[in-house]
Amino acid sequence: MSLPWQLSPTGLVVKVQAQPRTSRNRLLGWHGQRLKIALAALIAFVAALLDVPPRTVSLRSGATSRAKRMHIQTPPPARIGHRLQVRLARLDNKKRDD
Repeated sequence: MSLPWQLSPTGLVVKVQAQPRTSRNRLLGWHGQRLKIALAALIAFVAALLDVPPRTVSLRSGATSRAKRMHIQTPPPARIGHRLQVRLARLDNKKRDD
């Protein structure tokens, strides 16, 4: 499976499948080639998930769609990609334990 994010010269571009109208923000796993996220506030959640300031997270496309592309502006984008991999691995391990 290919990763739902790509490194760019200025950061990371992440493909997201949003599940709106939820009571809390949380990473749900995969939706095809996208990260599936239940959200009440997408930018704040992604910033907290990746431990980056909210001002570094922006919406590239999909403002009115559930399928979105986000940009996380960071100096070493590979570090943020690694954080996403670690969080997804934890989620996968938790699902296997259930």
